[in-house]
Amino acid sequence: MKKKLKIADINMRDPFIYVDKRAGRYHLFGTTAAGQAQRFDMYISIDLESWEGPMTIFEGKDHPDFWGTNDFWAPEVYFVEKLNAYIMFATLRGKTRKRGTVALISKDLLKDKFRPYSDKITPFDHTNLDGTLFYDHLGKPNIIYCHEWLEINDGSFIKAELSKNLMDINLDSIKVLFNASQIPWSISPKFAKTKQDYISDGPFVFRKDKYDYLLYSSFGKNGYQAGYCYTSDNWKTITHSKQPLTEANSGHAMAFTGLDQQCYIIYHADNESSRVIPTIKKMIFKKRPFTRRPILKLL
Repeated sequence: MKKKLKIADINMRDPFIYVDKRAGRYHLFGTTAAGQAQRFDMYISIDLESWEGPMTIFEGKDHPDFWGTNDFWAPEVYFVEKLNAYIMFATLRGKTRKRGTVALISKDLLKDKFRPYSDKITPFDHTNLDGTLFYDHLGKPNIIYCHEWLEINDGSFIKAELSKNLMDINLDSIKVLFNASQIPWSISPKFAKTKQDYISDGPFVFRKDKYDYLLYSSFGKNGYQAGYCYTSDNWKTITHSKQPLTEANSGHAMAFTGLDQQCYIIYHADNESSRVIPTIKKMIFKKRPFTRRPILKLL
């Protein structure tokens, strides 16, 4: 295991941090080698400054009967008390199956590698990616994922209810929250098939005060970027930020509360480079004058 790495030394896309408050430790996960390595790695830190790793925590070749063989993307890790285990949501593709979200499971992040837990959670007949877990105001598990633009041109963000064990989606609860073209700053990128192609990517939900926030990524005039929207009525009314949150060619963001109680955001920077790296910044919440609606700022 390498030691004393800085965040800029780590080559990773789609970063995600799990905060272990009891152990006083941060666990960093992400897409390794653009997903072609067919594995997921982990780094650990006690201060967000110095990191140890990588530790391989899931390797496809260890599970020859598992259908997921390609596109090992966007791992997100949560401790689920009802299962007394860590669940990883990750995007995978099979030789005969479309890309989608699966769940992996581990009992101990430092001692027990993840293993397959669910079949494909998102609908089998759609090409989906980047499923993220969150619990609603009633404590029920939900997922938000992307239906890919490669299949429907105008990529969408979809919300659905999950079973208590997180293995299955409630097909009757599936709801399209919005399409990527509805993001105020989103454009159809030059590499797209048509001028009506819009990219939906990287959703992540967190709650602050009375609002649920959804971070997401798309393409704007400055390339790949992350932005956000929020709701205060359980996703019935959604307000989008008019401008991206991250700098040019930077996105796939998630938010976390640090051991110091500070709110942070992490995303990958230099999206078009093979040396793409995680970037951590502080996240500040302000209110617009008169309307008192929230604004997110990065420091």
